[in-house]
Amino acid sequence: MNFFKYLDELADHVRTRVDDETRVTTTGSGIRRRIEVTPSNKQACGFAAFFQDEDEITVAFGEMSVLDFVDDDRDEMISSCREVVDAIIAGRVSETVYLRGASPVRAVARVELPDRIVKVHTRQGMSIFARRGKTRYFEPYLTA
Repeated sequence: MNFFKYLDELADHVRTRVDDETRVTTTGSGIRRRIEVTPSNKQACGFAAFFQDEDEITVAFGEMSVLDFVDDDRDEMISSCREVVDAIIAGRVSETVYLRGASPVRAVARVELPDRIVKVHTRQGMSIFARRGKTRYFEPYLTA
């Protein structure tokens, strides 16, 4: 498989798992390829997947969570990325966003995979004093 075709395959995979009202869009090509998924269920977690480099895929989800997949073994990286996407579609994700004033400055997301739980910590700027957070438990996508 051409590694840069992976996001097209991921977009097709998502389309087979969700209802017709969920928007799955692809833009760019090669290393600039990107997919964005906007669920029809407004309580589900939207996400985008894109390449950072020839050996790194990023999934950005929720309000500000970011998960990077880096591995010399492309098959392992692709498998891990798909596992996380499937968990998002199934509604097995939550995100706590911490605010500084009214601005989100950090997030802690929890993604429940079949064999483990992955915690994702994302920061924007200095946020050591941001203690007020709101947790959102996302629902599953609607299916066809």
